[in-house]
Amino acid sequence: ACVCLASGCSPTPPPPAPVFAGPPGVLGLTLIGAGSTAPPSLDAARTALGQHLPGMSLVSAVPKALTGPVVLMESLDRQGFQPPAPATLRRQGRGLSEADIVHITNTDHALAMVFVTPSPDQLQTVTQASALAVELALQTGAYIQDDDTLEVFSVDAWQATRRDGWVPTRPDAAVQLALLATADGDALRAGSRGMARFGRPDVVVEGFAPPHFDGVDGLIQLTAQHLMESPTLPTEPTLTLDIRALQSAAVQQRLAALMVPGAQGQATVRLSWPPRLETDPENALMGVHPPEGQDWDAVLTAVFGTPHPGGDPVQQAHEAAVEQLLGPEKALFMAGLPDGESLMVKGPFDAPDGSIEWMWVVVQSWDNGVMSGMLDNAPANIPTLKAGDPVTVTEADAFDFLHVFPDGRTVGNTTGAVLIGG
Repeated sequence: ACVCLASGCSPTPPPPAPVFAGPPGVLGLTLIGAGSTAPPSLDAARTALGQHLPGMSLVSAVPKALTGPVVLMESLDRQGFQPPAPATLRRQGRGLSEADIVHITNTDHALAMVFVTPSPDQLQTVTQASALAVELALQTGAYIQDDDTLEVFSVDAWQATRRDGWVPTRPDAAVQLALLATADGDALRAGSRGMARFGRPDVVVEGFAPPHFDGVDGLIQLTAQHLMESPTLPTEPTLTLDIRALQSAAVQQRLAALMVPGAQGQATVRLSWPPRLETDPENALMGVHPPEGQDWDAVLTAVFGTPHPGGDPVQQAHEAAVEQLLGPEKALFMAGLPDGESLMVKGPFDAPDGSIEWMWVVVQSWDNGVMSGMLDNAPANIPTLKAGDPVTVTEADAFDFLHVFPDGRTVGNTTGAVLIGG
């Protein structure tokens, strides 16, 4: 669920940062039922809201003149809510067991909540919304989906990261964000998801080589923290990013740990307002680019030091994954996997606009170098395909694999671990 206002989708922070001015904060959370157990009812949600957040108004539409925090709530069935696919939950689930994934995919009910907050109260609302989501989820064993980052959490995982790991008086933007990386020809495009809750645009970096991924991840964190701590959005076409100038000592220390001898910890970047792609969040975007006459090598060297020697980590992970897929994993599959085990392969699918979507396929048969099975993803830009359709992936096109065991353990998806910086 996402609410867009005339000024765009967005939120901001309080102490110790300066008082914010700018767009309101928008945070979407969905409570997902556990199998046949529905999430809390609207009546239960209204009661909890009144008891614990009396200063927040329950509304049916966002008022044009927003004078205080408001929340919209809607009870959804399968017509209004489609649970994430199992492969998506295995990648973007946090603290989920295989049993949890079954419960989520089999649910027919969800409760959507959208919190909209004017400046300068966005950080307080993020904290309050998180606490409300936990209380409601505990009532029925529901799961919590962050509608901006697209992550789905068990209550324990949410508590550990979004509550225990979030200190509103010393805010760390990265705790609330996810990073999405996609292929852009031979280069990568990466962007944050989740800045809308702070009233700030999400940060996008385009056209960088895979070996620079870790550096770009750090640069996006640095930019996001700078935007969250600043009282207003940048008005100049360039922005100076400086790790030592950040107000949060914890974020300073984390980003400084990425620096190597010779790094300056700062750089000036160019800004743009790029168009939103299908995979981007429903929020304003701010593009970050090297200065004229420089490239990403120069920028990342200035901030963090000499960028990653030793080759392309994504390509190395891909080659290792394919070697294992076509060796021991193929042998196991051809011998017959035990009940409850499954093998998935990631392959390319051509979109009408000429781009390629990389999606997971549950392998059902393997003959003459071709793996046939069921598409496990919902395509973003291929209207002729849907999750569950029969598809094929050749051995030559395989990019990665994922072997899933009955107890929830997995082997594979090594390229995914590199792309999310894990």
